[in-house]
Amino acid sequence: KDEDPAITWQKGIGPLLREVWPLEHSFRQGEFSRHFAVLAVKCGDAFPEALAQLLPHMSLLAGHGAIYEIEKSNAPENFPHQTLRLLWKLYGAGTTSNLYGVPEILDRMIAVRPELEPDRRVQWLYQKAGRNE
Repeated sequence: KDEDPAITWQKGIGPLLREVWPLEHSFRQGEFSRHFAVLAVKCGDAFPEALAQLLPHMSLLAGHGAIYEIEKSNAPENFPHQTLRLLWKLYGAGTTSNLYGVPEILDRMIAVRPELEPDRRVQWLYQKAGRNE
């Protein structure tokens, strides 16, 4: 039987990365960020925990991002605040990524947490995505 992704993170991947992944800035590259974002999203109920551990190792993405994995997950509804933190880390001010798909993710988050709508990060992401779509 497949193990729950949250348990896999909590008992395996999370502790391993905590022990072996270097903290140096040189390891905060877009390619790692993309993979770490996908990893966090795929951790299911452990998404907030995984994101908290992985976020310091992420940076802005350039080009193709991790939107698809976020889109097909339940993270926007289940963890809207954490999903916003992830979107901002990957696609915030200074990004050169195409934000295609981000407005739909933001809409899903706002549907469950309407108080997010006036957040400046949400408004900035909507505006930036509108220019790129």
